Amino acid sequence: METNNGAHTLPFAFWQQDQNDLENEIDNETPSELTIERIDTCLEENGFTHRTEKFELMGKVRANAKPSQLVIRRGEEFLVKLICSRPVNVKTDAISLVLAVDPIASEWISHGHGTVVYLILQTGDNNDEDHDSDWSAKLRSMSVNEDGWTELLVAIRTSPSASVSRWTLTINVKSDGMEESNSYQLDQPFYLLFYPRKWKLGQYEESVLDCALWLLGDVARLSATYRGNPVKVSRALSGVVNSNDNYGVVAGNWSGSYGDGTAPTAWTGSVKILQEYYRTENPVRYGQCWVFAGVLATLCRALGLPCRIVTNFSSAHDTEASLTVDVYLDEEGNVMKNFSRDSIWNYHVWNEVWLKRRDLGTSAYDGWQVIDGTPQEFSDGAYKLGPAPVVAVKKGLVNVLYDCDFVFAEVNADKVFWRYRGPGRALKLIQKDTTGIGQFISTKAIGADEREDITASYKCGEQSSEAKLTMLRALKLGQSCLTKHYLKQVRIDDRASIKHEGREVEFELELNDRALVGEAFSIVLRIRNVSSEEPHT
Repeated sequence: METNNGAHTLPFAFWQQDQNDLENEIDNETPSELTIERIDTCLEENGFTHRTEKFELMGKVRANAKPSQLVIRRGEEFLVKLICSRPVNVKTDAISLVLAVDPIASEWISHGHGTVVYLILQTGDNNDEDHDSDWSAKLRSMSVNEDGWTELLVAIRTSPSASVSRWTLTINVKSDGMEESNSYQLDQPFYLLFYPRKWKLGQYEESVLDCALWLLGDVARLSATYRGNPVKVSRALSGVVNSNDNYGVVAGNWSGSYGDGTAPTAWTGSVKILQEYYRTENPVRYGQCWVFAGVLATLCRALGLPCRIVTNFSSAHDTEASLTVDVYLDEEGNVMKNFSRDSIWNYHVWNEVWLKRRDLGTSAYDGWQVIDGTPQEFSDGAYKLGPAPVVAVKKGLVNVLYDCDFVFAEVNADKVFWRYRGPGRALKLIQKDTTGIGQFISTKAIGADEREDITASYKCGEQSSEAKLTMLRALKLGQSCLTKHYLKQVRIDDRASIKHEGREVEFELELNDRALVGEAFSIVLRIRNVSSEEPHT
């Protein structure tokens, strides 16, 4: 960092006086110009406190002699040391800080968008009360180092909703008698992340964090204003992992021919994929669902979003938003393949991120949310999916944002066989399988290389009354014409079984006489014990 030379230092013995004597003596002198020689980002202390010490960016020795850069979490204090020419006199010196998002491409930043922040350095005399949602900068201590320079330890608190971006830091200093303030800028931008947990998917490796931010700003075009919103960030990331409708990270290939790239099965991690993509700015060839999920998990974790990978066996791909996998048969019983692109994959892999869903207006949908980078169906005009609350999926609330209908079908669709009887004639329901889809939904167990079954998080027990009611609820909320048609043809015995399941006594009321207004009539009440365990008399 370039600063003005000629800093004025005071004899060390002078600093043995108490703080009041120090300020009094300074008041009696003509104040010299306060200059900043250097800004120390306290990498070791901040890395430990914010759990970012493993990022390659934070290393003291980086590849190609690159300078170290600070990586911190939003919503918490971080420390910087200002190495100054003399002590600060709170009566004559004014120090302010400007923190601004480092723009990606041509994006616009402004104070109104929350991407430029102005702070006055608070000292003992002007400390305001803490506000967790506000930015602040406070002078924690003032001391003299062994070289005679004054060190100001400043604690900067970032907003919990701040943009997840690279940020610049500028310090402005103005003393009495100066017409203009002097400005000092941190050499390198610092990185501000979501508040995360510790994960290990390569998110700390070289270029990974830079790639994640570049994807958000340049590829997804998510402005800095919205990069503080984890819902928007996770949704944007799900769209830039694949390259189907933009220059995303991975090109999908299910053909079995991979001569001009790398076979999906050959990848063993996300880091090489992201580093190659960041270097070439071209999609990396090739990937399938587990590759998309692995890369998406790395990007989420690099930005501090808690993320895990989920595998669903016998996973439905519903192309018509009908909540069913539809098979059409002609009059001879032959499958009409051109009538539907629905399919059932032997398995599919997606991601879950742990978020609060303030955008939905209730805490009921907080928790694990499904996001998926595999290009399957359009969502808002692009190949992306989620975040879809897992709890909404389990309840069949397919109208909840985002894409709960598609996820519900993946784990809970009915496989339905229709008889096609010609144009203008209604489809006839021939057969259905209500239990085959969505099996052994799995993720890695915490602290062990074992499978944890999370099927119960996504769906009720097969063939239970809750499962049948959930399917009926989903069908009623569905928007597809085929969904409405299927709902009308759901067998009466399904609904009857829902009504009767769990009952131990049944009552049947029969009118014995013709009932006339104003006259008495008789009835027959039949009571039947239907419990297989408890006798009722």
